[in-house]
Amino acid sequence: MSYGINTKAIEVLQMSGLGNFGLDKLGLENAREKFARAVLKKLSEARPQEKWHFDKESFALKQVDVTEEAAPELLYLENLFLQYESAEEKDKPAFLAKAVSITEPFTMPETFEEAKANLLVNAMPIFNIVIVSMQLRKLAAENRRHAPAQEMEEQPLPYSLISSQLGLIFVLDRPAGKAYIDQATINKWGVPVDELFDVATMNLARMTARGGFNGISREPGGPCCLYQSVLQDSYEGARIIFPQLFEELPIKGDPVMVVPNNDVLLVTGSEDEDGLALCLEAYERAQSLPNPLPPLPLIGREGKLEDFLPPPSSPLHLPFKRLKNLYLNSIYAEQKKVLEETTGKGPDAPFVATFAALEKKDGQATEAISSVTTWSQEIDSLLPEAEQVALVVGQGKEQKVLGFAPWEKVLTVAGERLERTGYFPTRFRTRGALTQAEITQLTR
Repeated sequence: MSYGINTKAIEVLQMSGLGNFGLDKLGLENAREKFARAVLKKLSEARPQEKWHFDKESFALKQVDVTEEAAPELLYLENLFLQYESAEEKDKPAFLAKAVSITEPFTMPETFEEAKANLLVNAMPIFNIVIVSMQLRKLAAENRRHAPAQEMEEQPLPYSLISSQLGLIFVLDRPAGKAYIDQATINKWGVPVDELFDVATMNLARMTARGGFNGISREPGGPCCLYQSVLQDSYEGARIIFPQLFEELPIKGDPVMVVPNNDVLLVTGSEDEDGLALCLEAYERAQSLPNPLPPLPLIGREGKLEDFLPPPSSPLHLPFKRLKNLYLNSIYAEQKKVLEETTGKGPDAPFVATFAALEKKDGQATEAISSVTTWSQEIDSLLPEAEQVALVVGQGKEQKVLGFAPWEKVLTVAGERLERTGYFPTRFRTRGALTQAEITQLTR
């Protein structure tokens, strides 16, 4: 099963002036493995009684021959590696030491009373929550091979929604780092999730009360157009659930909240172009740093948080939309890999269609930003939610693109043939081929 949009569709897109863009992967395999080996060496020196091995596919260290008390059993290296690579040479040993401290044996408190003082909520991309939940299920399945069977949680890592791409999880704050609170732990504590949320958000509110905002201007000596939280304590993303923090800020329009990562919380006004431009720059910088959050601003309206995009009349509309599409492009690509491994490879397995982020350029200037997927009439597919759908017939060299249709029109004309799945990001399972009348209606 091939990756990417089919060749014929690419030709049609290029003829229309739309070219594919995406996130290039750096050739860092040797550096990544070298880093993993260095961490393994430090672990063996610090705790020679433990056994760890490097899982190249997931870029993680896995502890083997462990008991239930010897958590965590996995150490994912991606974020530590990014920090390590960007650090000065003299500071790099500190990240190896940090890896060792993170893996120090840790036992989750047995009771809620023991844990409640250090319980907090933390912002996390929903896609990351989904991936962590899958990893927890995988570990649970492996553990059941050596222990009596037990029921697996449907949602191992409980979360609540902040926005379309951002969620809140429960964590236990500790010196070596944050420990996720999974559903099994909550069940053991015997405390309703609502009570956990009340305690965790109250703890965060107490931490937040010590902070404030610094004003930032676009030019030295210019008017203040942006406000940044001074706390920068790795819980800034969660603070957007406190709308009262932003009510007194002298901004233009409704408050727009930007959290490039959990150490940075920025607030500007929906009508402040200078402030929004600084927010865009912060998002762009964050994409090359560890632990970026989804580059989608949020706006507070009538006490609710909504996804925000500057209006089409704004010069910042396309740059913000481009960042959003790049993010969706990356998580849909990762999801595609997982689905192709897990949905089976039999004759009835659905085709996992690609989400392709596109832009149309006039010289150096971007004229349009869009996204497209393909709906093959030859096989049932799992379609991502893209702005445009390319309707395709035939296979291989005989493949032919019949035309393109906006997603909203596809839902109107052929919605009965699309079955929403429970996958995140959203995908729809197609059921059967379109009729000629439907194709004509969609492409005219």
